[in-house]
Amino acid sequence: MSMNRRDFLRTTSVGAAALGLEAMLPRSAKAQTWGELPSGNWPVPVKVLEIFCYSGMSQWETFWLMEGAGNTRNWLDFETDVANLSWHCTGGPASSTDSKLFGSDAGGTNVYWGPATTPLWRSDIFSRARMLAMSHDQPAHALAIPLTLTGHKLGNPRSAGLGAAVQHQQMSKAPRTLPYSYVIAPDDIAWEFTVGAATASGFHPGYAQPLVIRIGDPSFLAQLQRTQATAASDELLRTYQAMEADRLRYQGHDLVRSTGFSSYSGSLNSVFNAPSLYTQLQAVNLVVPPTLPCASAPPIGSPVPTPSNALPASLNRAKTELDLATFLLTSGGADYVCVIDRGPDRESGGTPYDLHFDTDTDPFARILSNNVYNLCSLLAERIASNDPTRINLDDTLIVIHSEFGRTPYRDMVPQGRNHWPYGYAAILIGGPIPQATQSTSVIVGGIDAQGHALGLPGTTPKPYSPIDLRGAVMLAAGIDPMAQENFGVGDFTPLITATTSTGKSGEDAIRENLKTRILGV
Repeated sequence: MSMNRRDFLRTTSVGAAALGLEAMLPRSAKAQTWGELPSGNWPVPVKVLEIFCYSGMSQWETFWLMEGAGNTRNWLDFETDVANLSWHCTGGPASSTDSKLFGSDAGGTNVYWGPATTPLWRSDIFSRARMLAMSHDQPAHALAIPLTLTGHKLGNPRSAGLGAAVQHQQMSKAPRTLPYSYVIAPDDIAWEFTVGAATASGFHPGYAQPLVIRIGDPSFLAQLQRTQATAASDELLRTYQAMEADRLRYQGHDLVRSTGFSSYSGSLNSVFNAPSLYTQLQAVNLVVPPTLPCASAPPIGSPVPTPSNALPASLNRAKTELDLATFLLTSGGADYVCVIDRGPDRESGGTPYDLHFDTDTDPFARILSNNVYNLCSLLAERIASNDPTRINLDDTLIVIHSEFGRTPYRDMVPQGRNHWPYGYAAILIGGPIPQATQSTSVIVGGIDAQGHALGLPGTTPKPYSPIDLRGAVMLAAGIDPMAQENFGVGDFTPLITATTSTGKSGEDAIRENLKTRILGV
């Protein structure tokens, strides 16, 4: 005699515990936590705010302004463009060529932060900052972005964003319906490459995938309310879940462990609990406000700066993204948030940092300054050690990076800067990064006058890579980068796999070198 779904549910007492689904879901805290570091003197795990400047931010005018001859600043063919900038915002740089000495790199060259970074010159932020010079060999966006956000080249089955590792570990400690990891992205950039790479789960279980929140999409919150779902439809989903669980029972007893079914069950439970996420997100205003550019440049061929009121307002998605990220990291129980910054000012081609050329005005200095200043000012406003609603640098590591930098010379055909993965920088602020002192090296590696990244003084191995950065940030988050779902020994550069002074080699050397060389601990 057949059984209808109501009778089936009644006799099986649907629920994770009644179905034995707890065996399929993430391990409880009683079991070993996934991704635990081996015993050792590791940094106290911190939360991570990753800010990805989509499409390739130029380092030369922003975070890696090199010193030229006679203690001058080397703007690398854009001296006039930077000098002609007109700043309109309150609290902006005192002049268009303001800079602040950050430190000396591995080649002995002084490196400065440029005018657009002014908001981050605040002593509590600036003294907790560290920079890593990196390089790779992928000059195309579609190849460089997955490498930068996962540490693996496009097509590698282990490719996973940091959010998957954080979610995997935290769910193995304390399973819950609300996510531990989020990726916040504007609704006007495509999923492929950028959002897809940040949310990739690789060999991690399906429940480890971060939740994506699209800023500017008014339907997102409405979907979380599940107004189209009914009790009967949810009951049917639970019925099918229970039927599949019964198929996985060994001789009618315990469930056979299945990664696929575990992922499905975790996802299904998240769907059922979407309204609780809706309730939590109600605390943040997700409406995107308009903003006026902070800096303007004169039209081509004219020495007269464009007045600020002549520049159109644009939507400042970065503000809403950082508002939400700050809430999630301080009050929302998140351990990892990735913000994809596309900037409020965009080149005619539609990308925020991909500065090749423009036919109407000189966009390079204007767009770059507006986007970087916007990001830095918004970030600075959200950092405070004595306010629980703001980011505390003692328990949160902030990472600012891009898929590559820009050429150390003007591209003569489009008059901008082209893609340049051979030497660029990532910025680390807070978390385990120690307070800078005169004896502290705040720059890891270096970049030579031709724009190529350097390794360590007196060494010839390849310079650091995005893989090294990913491994160091994992370590800061309390996750073993050598867990099989993450990386292998052969993934890291010679500077990280090198035997330590105490004789450590292999995986032990990698962990130690990530800690001491990149994090500076």
